[in-house]
Amino acid sequence: MTLRVLVATDSLGQGGAERQLALTVKNLPKCWEVRCFSAGGGPFAEELLESGIDLQVVERRFRFDPVPFLQLWRLLKQWRPDLVHSWGYMTTLAGSPAYVALGIPYVDATVQTGDVRLVRKWRCNAGFNRASLVVGNTRCGLDSACVPPERGRVIHNGFDFSRIPAVTPPRQDERFTVVMAARMHPAKDYRSFLSAARILAEDLGPAAVRFVALGDGPDRAVLQDTGRDMIDSGLLEFRVVLDVVPELLVSDCGVLMTSPDRVEGISNSILEYMACGLPVICSGGGGTDELVACGETGFLVSPGDAQELATRLRWVCQHPDAARAMGLKAAEMVRREYSVEAMIRRTERVYLEALAQRGRSRL
Repeated sequence: MTLRVLVATDSLGQGGAERQLALTVKNLPKCWEVRCFSAGGGPFAEELLESGIDLQVVERRFRFDPVPFLQLWRLLKQWRPDLVHSWGYMTTLAGSPAYVALGIPYVDATVQTGDVRLVRKWRCNAGFNRASLVVGNTRCGLDSACVPPERGRVIHNGFDFSRIPAVTPPRQDERFTVVMAARMHPAKDYRSFLSAARILAEDLGPAAVRFVALGDGPDRAVLQDTGRDMIDSGLLEFRVVLDVVPELLVSDCGVLMTSPDRVEGISNSILEYMACGLPVICSGGGGTDELVACGETGFLVSPGDAQELATRLRWVCQHPDAARAMGLKAAEMVRREYSVEAMIRRTERVYLEALAQRGRSRL
């Protein structure tokens, strides 16, 4: 028998959580009748609509605009889903009174990083204290949010291998190419990435290496000014692309440095690097420690340590065979443990458990 699930979120803009939401909604089996509600649009809204998903977007006119959430309550009352999967803080906080009043179990998915800061902890508590189950993409994220083990479940992010083309694009530049794909925001430590580029170029020679910063964000202009001399010399490139995969396939190493006061959950960038067969070098901490096997699929370095990053990059450059073996092992691990199919299996288990807790399962 078909079960109705409403997936609710605050936005469908460009972001890791939004990508995972779209993958989940598009890949749930037919036994789930899925509708999606969002209080904001974005690229993934277009993707869901193109995939034939029943999507309602009610844009917020200002941060605490009540209109979208009144529309959410109306949808709940009219459609009466069997379950709600809430991905956003606002849809959890504003929607939970209606979920509870209508007797609809809900799964809270707002724990998306390996670190829940005090300023956000009250929002987490207010939402998931009434949820049937709380899901995060890492165990450390659930622990940092103080979710009790009996109510917390891990659903790892999934990577869609159909994004990787059957034929690898030709490589136009034979230099050792290092890429960092991340939003240019204070949470991401691009400054250490740029500093490591200077160190490695001085060590190996500027003609031997190439650094590519993939992304956009509020810090982009400042970072470009910081690296202007490297841009002018051809050592450093800043690029904005819709899909990073083609760029990764012609690179040699993936880097993700996170600001020392932040930690990652399961980073989509790291998953993309690994799925494309790249060895990875990342700041240690949070979910990254659960994802990267240091010395086997890549290296973990101290947050903010550009010198250690450069040292590890030098090793990858100078040991190409060992680095390729690391990348192959990383890709195998992603196929085995972080596929979309594995993510959907875990999601279904959580849905059925949440329904069973309320005695609403009809399977």
